[in-house]
Amino acid sequence: MVERVHSIALGFEKPTSPNAPEHWILMVYLVGTFTGTYYHAVPAKSKPEPKGNSIRKFGDRRQQQPPRYIIIMHANKRVDAPSFSEVKVLSYIAEPVLWRVIDAAMRARPQESKEYVLETLGTLEGQGIVPLGTVKEYGGMREESGIPPTQEDGEGEQERGRGEI
Repeated sequence: MVERVHSIALGFEKPTSPNAPEHWILMVYLVGTFTGTYYHAVPAKSKPEPKGNSIRKFGDRRQQQPPRYIIIMHANKRVDAPSFSEVKVLSYIAEPVLWRVIDAAMRARPQESKEYVLETLGTLEGQGIVPLGTVKEYGGMREESGIPPTQEDGEGEQERGRGEI
């Protein structure tokens, strides 16, 4: 039996205004198709309304106050959407490994979209699903874009036991 192959890609949305930050989206789609599932984090105050596709929201249940960000999974979204300035394919996986990507996306902390994607990629990198150095490569892009480091990003600290940032 032939296994179906999925792509794991990173989409960079065009900023909606001159001062808006770039929004990162982790995408998984079946090779040869034009639709897939988006995994991303958005501010909790900007919850999108469902538009016919399945949306599942996950918040951090450990927080006492309302979450600042929520994680959203959008199914059946265009991989070649015009809102993306660039889409980079990170790796290819067999269908039986797909659950690991979903699990990593659901377990990552709700936070700013770039940080959320980097944390999810760190988990996937540790499992050998994306190439080693992926987090370092894209983490460097974050620093070059002028985004200040968060409180969790200490200089020289390790990111939750996954190697140096």
